[in-house]
Amino acid sequence: MSIKSIIKALLGIKQKEDLSMRGFLRCWHRRLGPYFYKKKYSPDDVVAAMQRAGMKRGSTILIQSSWGEFYNCTGTPQQLIEAILHALGPEGTLCMAAMPVALHGEPFDVANTPTRAGWLAECFRRYPGVKRSINERHSVCGIGPNTDYLLGEHHLGETAWDEKSPYYKLSQAGALCFGLGLGGYWIGTIGHCVDSLLRGKVQYFTDLWNAEPTRYDYIDYDGQQKHYYNYSMPETGPKMRIPSYFKQRHIANKYLHRHYEQVSNLQICCVEAKEVVDALTTLGRKGITTNLLPLAWGYKFKK
Repeated sequence: MSIKSIIKALLGIKQKEDLSMRGFLRCWHRRLGPYFYKKKYSPDDVVAAMQRAGMKRGSTILIQSSWGEFYNCTGTPQQLIEAILHALGPEGTLCMAAMPVALHGEPFDVANTPTRAGWLAECFRRYPGVKRSINERHSVCGIGPNTDYLLGEHHLGETAWDEKSPYYKLSQAGALCFGLGLGGYWIGTIGHCVDSLLRGKVQYFTDLWNAEPTRYDYIDYDGQQKHYYNYSMPETGPKMRIPSYFKQRHIANKYLHRHYEQVSNLQICCVEAKEVVDALTTLGRKGITTNLLPLAWGYKFKK
């Protein structure tokens, strides 16, 4: 058993969870939550809360979630997906993060590789009509009229979160980003856009990335094996996630306009994609970031 596995066992964190403050809180919230939160709710109740947080007919939204927090929900993931799509209407676009499971040297199969972004995201990936972006590290699934614009160039960018990525394009499309069951100070994967946007412009962010791009092989929808190149962060990069949790909480609370709702035990956090990208980019130029490695000490930032 590895040291990380032993630490997880001592802290009561499930082995499949990250060794992070969020992982710690999530596991204990699931253990203790049923003793305190017993009120049942339906997918329609979740949709109503999302609408109070800003979702409207025709909205473009991104969801990241933890289905383990839906233990009081009376509906299935598919019923929740259908309720959200009904509320968005045919002019709305629904996206979910769909980072692939560990591939162990196998090429990323766009159509078939499962996601590790949670059970709701996996059910959405399998939902009829859903498309997926080509990116081995941080693919996104989507359905709706904005899907091709958001997903179509993901493999053509230099990183997983630059201007060609769905995450950045969500900010340009005026999208809302929802965290369902991920805590009240959630920012989400879109926060990584700052790492890409300031790469090559601010030395601190340049040093987050490998010096040379990595080749990624994938199997396209046509069944053909292809490849693309992306710059990536070293595996020893910003991994100190417990202190990072508190930095993210501070930034979310002080600099972002969060829309927060709670249905029984389920915490629903919503942020505007453009505000997140713009605010974190401005803060990043000043040296204010959720990243911890490399340390910001010694780097020069704007005052």
